[in-house]
Amino acid sequence: KGYKPGATYVGGETVMTYGGGICQVSTTLYYCTVVADLEVVERECHLYASSYTPLSTDATVFWGGIDYKFRNNTEYPIRIDAYSDNGDVEITFWGTDTKDYYVEFESVHLNTYPFKEVEKEFPEDNDKGYKDGDVVTSPYTGYKSEGWAVKYDKQTGKEIERVKLSTDVYSSRDRVIAK
Repeated sequence: KGYKPGATYVGGETVMTYGGGICQVSTTLYYCTVVADLEVVERECHLYASSYTPLSTDATVFWGGIDYKFRNNTEYPIRIDAYSDNGDVEITFWGTDTKDYYVEFESVHLNTYPFKEVEKEFPEDNDKGYKDGDVVTSPYTGYKSEGWAVKYDKQTGKEIERVKLSTDVYSSRDRVIAK
């Protein structure tokens, strides 16, 4: 079917699996849902902070477990156009705008949890071929953040409401060096 492996988190490790990278689509849908002021039904952040979107603006999915769900809570239908090209995903929601305000998505950084460097001993003839100083596991910095939907009056541009969508904690992952 043309699927290719992409990065997936399994047991705290990054592995390449079919379906890896699909979270770029759920994250883009989440962004569209927030700025369209639709109802978010189910959303979870990633285990580690994503490199392609600000903190608290991501939505992870994992087959059979974690999903992203939203509801069209307007009186009118919406149409979703989506396509991808060279690793980029573009999604557009089309609908009837009846609101006198617009919404912007805001990410607020609250805390940082640095990673540590850890040495792990490997025999010289290890089956992975690690040599002294090789990076066994790449690190991630951890974060705590909030996602906000900020509503602005269309006429004046003044902020009229701030709605906290989530408080998210992204894990740190130590850099493991072979010894």
